[in-house]
Amino acid sequence: MESKRYINLNGTFYQKDAPVLGSSNRAFLYGDALFESMHANGTTVQFFDLHYKRLIDSSKILHFELPEYFSFDFMKNEIRRLIQKNRSFKGSRIRLSLFRDSGGLFTPSTNRCSYLIEQSELPFSNYRLNTKGLVIDIFDRIRKPFNILSGMKSANSLLFVLAGIYKKENNFDDCL
Repeated sequence: MESKRYINLNGTFYQKDAPVLGSSNRAFLYGDALFESMHANGTTVQFFDLHYKRLIDSSKILHFELPEYFSFDFMKNEIRRLIQKNRSFKGSRIRLSLFRDSGGLFTPSTNRCSYLIEQSELPFSNYRLNTKGLVIDIFDRIRKPFNILSGMKSANSLLFVLAGIYKKENNFDDCL
């Protein structure tokens, strides 16, 4: 019997498939969200300091008002709590998302934000080098714009979705 999996929404655990985000969520309506995907081995997130810095820098650009408690140590501990709750100590992918709280149309009624932490197991605990090589190509149908938003990992990932479809249609291992 497979154990239940959980997510962490603002410090509260919910079953992974529980309907916790409503249709008024700004990440869904406007892509008004940021995320970081990280590798964890055991309860240690690799390069967490760099991921956290990018998330904080991006949230400042988007005028997200982070709660006082949203510190480096707090978020590191929240990720650790989720890993322990899921009893999943091998290699895993952690996704930490920040999204502006609901309200307003294009102009938000608040800049307060919430966080969501998700965990999914990976087939290997550690990084593995590719020994067979890769078949790759360049996806050049759309160019990524270069501006203040370029370095963010935002909820608007349509460019990468289309690149993934291109990769799949052409049987590539990956594309740039």
